[in-house]
Amino acid sequence: MTEAFAILDTSGRIQESNRAYQTIMGYSEEEMSTFLIRYEAGNPIGMWAIVHDITEQKRMEEERRRIETRTMAIVRSALNRALGC
Repeated sequence: MTEAFAILDTSGRIQESNRAYQTIMGYSEEEMSTFLIRYEAGNPIGMWAIVHDITEQKRMEEERRRIETRTMAIVRSALNRALGC
């Protein structure tokens, strides 16, 4: 699993981020300068975040579902033949 991070100041400018964060977000460091979180009252706050790239996990889950579906189809087919359906 890839771990990404970014540190923002209270103006929403990214002070630091790693390449994984830039890749996950799909922006270069220069393009990621407008993210800002505000409290309900509108007061800006800085942010430090860790983002987990779960792309590989999702791919593996999809592969597992695909294999399960295929396996169930084979089992059903075999049962139907055995039962003469």
